[in-house]
Amino acid sequence: MSDFQSEDSFVETRKPHRCAYCGGEIPVGSRVRVESGKWYGEMFRRYVCDGCDPWIETFWHWCPGGECEDIEEAFEDFRHWLWEMYGEDADAQR
Repeated sequence: MSDFQSEDSFVETRKPHRCAYCGGEIPVGSRVRVESGKWYGEMFRRYVCDGCDPWIETFWHWCPGGECEDIEEAFEDFRHWLWEMYGEDADAQR
């Protein structure tokens, strides 16, 4: 079977999770985006915190070839790139 990504869903967490992008803790009871699918034959399920959620579409366009081996490391590089491009006004560029 080929690789795929399911349509994102939004759930209320029943246990703590870690954001796949920044590594921050997502507490119980948070309403978050969940990404899931199959990539290179491996199933994945990623939780996205509120702080990272507005940036993930831009991140995947920025990420070379739409692929990143280490999402947390690449997302940190992306945040540095945003800061260099927009400085304190990065939030206004969403």
